[in-house]
Amino acid sequence: MGSSSRIPNDDADTWYNKGLLYGNQGDTVNAMKCLDRAIEIDPNYAEAWHYKGLLYGNQGDAVNAMKCYDRAIEINPNLAVAWHSKGALYGNQDNTVNAMKCFDRALEIDPNRAQAWFNKGLLYHKQGDAVNAMKCYERALEIDPNLAVAWNNKGNLYHNQGDTKNAMKCFDRAIEIDPNDAKAWHNKGLLYHNQGDAENAMKCYDRAIELDPNDAKAWYLKGLLYAELGDAVNAMKCKDKARELGYTEE
Repeated sequence: MGSSSRIPNDDADTWYNKGLLYGNQGDTVNAMKCLDRAIEIDPNYAEAWHYKGLLYGNQGDAVNAMKCYDRAIEINPNLAVAWHSKGALYGNQDNTVNAMKCFDRALEIDPNRAQAWFNKGLLYHKQGDAVNAMKCYERALEIDPNLAVAWNNKGNLYHNQGDTKNAMKCFDRAIEIDPNDAKAWHNKGLLYHNQGDAENAMKCYDRAIELDPNDAKAWYLKGLLYAELGDAVNAMKCKDKARELGYTEE
C-alpha cells in the first residue's frame, strides 16, 4: 500500500514486471538487470527500488539493500512494504529499536499487513515479552489465518508456558498449512520429547531433517533423544552433525 506522485510508464512497468518474474524464478542476475533498466527509465520507481533491495538482501548485501529501501521510502514515504523490509533488515542485524520503528510505521500505513505483525511479534518474542509477542501473532493470524510461521511461533510461546495442549494444536495447524515446514516438525518433536513420547519425537525429528538436512537443532535434539534411549553411538553421530552445522549447546 501507499501512494506516490509517480506517473505510470509502460516501458518501466514492463521491465519491472519482467524483473519480478526473473526474481520469482531465482534468476537474480537477470532480475537485477531488468530492475536497473526500469529505474533508468523512471528513477522515481519506488517499487523497483524496493524489489532491488530485496534482491540485495537475499544475496546478503545488507548495505546496498538498506540503500535501496531508503531510496524507495524517499520517493514514496507511504510505501508500507519498504518500511517492512527495512524493519526486517534491522531485525536481522539485531537492531531491535529501529526494527520496531519501521514495523510500526509499516503498520501505521497498512494495519492489515500480517507479516509485519508477525515480525513485530518476533521482536517481542526475542526480547522475552511473551504477552506482546502473543498479541502480535494473534493479530497476524486474524488477518491471515494461513500464516504458518505465526502458528509455529505461537506454539513455541504456549510450549514455553507449559500449555502443551495448545502448543500441539498450533504446531499441527502450522504443518497442516505447510507440511514442509521443518521448524514446525522439530518443534512438534521437542514437545513430544518433553512429554516422554520418544517414538513420536523421533518421527518428527526425522521428518524435520528430511525436509531440512541443515536443521542443526533437529540433529542435536535427535542426538539427545538417542542418548536418553541408551544409544550412545547414534547420539554421538547426531550431535557431531549438529556441531558440524554450527549448533552450539545451550
